Amino acid sequence: MSSALVDRPRVEQGDGHPPERLTRALLNGAAVAAWVCVVGFGVVAAPALIAWLGAGATEPMLDVLSVAGAGWLLGLGATLSTQDASWGLTPLGLTAVSMVLAYRGGVWAGDSSALTTGSRVGALLLAATVTAGVLGGLVATGLGLDGVTVDRGEAAAQAGLITVSGVAIGLAASGGQWRDSLLQRVPAPLAGSFASAVGALAVLAFAAAGLTTMALLGSFGSITSLLDQIDPGAAGVLALLMASLAYLPTLMVWVLEVLVGPGVNLTAQVAVSSSGVAPGPLPGFPLLGVVPESVPGWLPLLGTGTMVVSGLVGGVLVHRRQAPDQGLGWVALGGGLVGLLVGGAVAVLAWAASGPMGPGDLAQVGGAPALVGVIAGVVVGACAVVTLLALRWRPTGQRPSRERNASLSES
Repeated sequence: MSSALVDRPRVEQGDGHPPERLTRALLNGAAVAAWVCVVGFGVVAAPALIAWLGAGATEPMLDVLSVAGAGWLLGLGATLSTQDASWGLTPLGLTAVSMVLAYRGGVWAGDSSALTTGSRVGALLLAATVTAGVLGGLVATGLGLDGVTVDRGEAAAQAGLITVSGVAIGLAASGGQWRDSLLQRVPAPLAGSFASAVGALAVLAFAAAGLTTMALLGSFGSITSLLDQIDPGAAGVLALLMASLAYLPTLMVWVLEVLVGPGVNLTAQVAVSSSGVAPGPLPGFPLLGVVPESVPGWLPLLGTGTMVVSGLVGGVLVHRRQAPDQGLGWVALGGGLVGLLVGGAVAVLAWAASGPMGPGDLAQVGGAPALVGVIAGVVVGACAVVTLLALRWRPTGQRPSRERNASLSES
């Protein structure tokens, strides 16, 4: 009598059974969200406590923690409201901190959660969203500032959105079987467009960062003069410094909008675009000392050139990732997708860098996200498509013959 030996699939050590892996994904998602919220709140609370101690610690500590909580929620995109005004201009520096923390947490969760199916990925993201939303809502409920409120639903939604976005990017970066399965569903000619769009967007970000640095260095005297006029004291200087650092990425997005063309409105009267400046009184915030009296004539050329270079870079990167025998239709579609992704990213950044800064003329600050995104997307996408077509086209006499190359290699 013979017996058949059947090879059974092995369970890797530490993976456990499917229910255990699902539970691990849920717990890791909740742990990552809690870590992101606690550390993000601590980043805001630390300078607030230092300023409080520097001022003599005369105010109750709960008030200081409430200020830190309000700043943390503002960095997540929530709006602080009073009876007469609201403040919803997001300090994107704090948003970036939360995103980086969530990204690192997503990488860790992806490496330690045995994410082999989409259901486990969804469970982890759901747990992270719910946990961050609950913590954001609790902080909004516990604010003890007189006359200042934050909508709990908005706070929960923003905390969950920022956290799950960073965690999702981290999970994608960590790799895994689920990601490979997802990428297989994306048409191969378009798969390289996503990474290429990141490179194209990096060109725009680099130009905006360089121009922002030039503006800060050129207006350093105006900024320090404004601080002298305010005379906030040592604790106030620290608070203004931290606020300026938090709003520095927001300023960079405004500079990017000026480069693209439409520009931004800083008050109801003051507007800055690539074509000029509409002057007027500005609030006494140090970073606004970079607003020039006029824009140089080369700025529109710089903005157009930056978008053209961004499209060229995107096109070259797509070309390197596409197959040599790819049809021209797919080639053009890949370049157009780069423009669509870049335009969408620019529009989202412009939307995040807009909002109310107070009453009256400060009720809405920022640019036109849709217009800025359309202009950037069209120019970058068109240049990417032209670059791809130029790289694919060769005169007939210059095209290498496959038969000739094969015979030469054999000989």
